[in-house]
Amino acid sequence: MRLSRVIRILPLLLAIAASYRAALGEGAPDYLPPPFGCEVRYVFRETIPGTSFGEKTRSAPDHLTQPLPGPRWQTGPKGATRYVMGKLPTLGFAVRVAATRIDGNDPGELTVGVTRTSDGRPIAGFPRRFSNALAQLRESLVMEIPVTKEQRAAFSKKKLKTGQQLTAVLLLIGAEIEPDYGQ
Repeated sequence: MRLSRVIRILPLLLAIAASYRAALGEGAPDYLPPPFGCEVRYVFRETIPGTSFGEKTRSAPDHLTQPLPGPRWQTGPKGATRYVMGKLPTLGFAVRVAATRIDGNDPGELTVGVTRTSDGRPIAGFPRRFSNALAQLRESLVMEIPVTKEQRAAFSKKKLKTGQQLTAVLLLIGAEIEPDYGQ
């Protein structure tokens, strides 16, 4: 009886082991870009009630953080790619960040794409491409994701307390950012 249980769960255990190897880059070419993480920061401010003329009416900026899933990798005719894909469901966006190298001498290219989940079309200002991906990943890269007034209002209503307003959405990319391997 015990042997039959082991045989039944063996494929599941092998699949889990393969997914961890893929995430860590085991069996990958030596020129695969290094691991990196991505997170989204939702920056907001709070209206201060009861302020008189000349006083500040808004609080200092604060933020909520959403880590994106851990990086995966793939190889193909265009080289080795390490990429992160994640969704921002409250805003209706999907994010894909990819670092690609052709060989060990290639400094690589970093591509950042943000698309609408409704139709798959990129939002204004995306995709963005950066040369010398290795240097870009060593330093943290910060870029703003443009959002509409309607998206700001919807996010503030769903995720923030009364009196708080979303002011910016930032995407952070870098080797120092801890990915979320749980997603």
